[in-house]
Amino acid sequence: MKAQRKITDFMRRVTIGLKNHFSARPQRSKAEQERREELSRHWNMMCAKYMLADLESDECQRRTNAELGLPADYSPDRYA
Repeated sequence: MKAQRKITDFMRRVTIGLKNHFSARPQRSKAEQERREELSRHWNMMCAKYMLADLESDECQRRTNAELGLPADYSPDRYA
């Protein structure tokens, strides 16, 4: 029974360690975070211009991405 408890405890610690290892996201530098926020802000302002022109959201996204030279399916919230 003592050996069984030790094995169970060991396996629990290994499992928790693996979960933490694979679920942790790499930290971005402050400069990288600011660059992403600035790109997101710029993208949102451009997209809002098309939304105020009363276009569909998909069309707004397509035109914004074309104007900024980004992939057609790009959206700032998807790559955050």
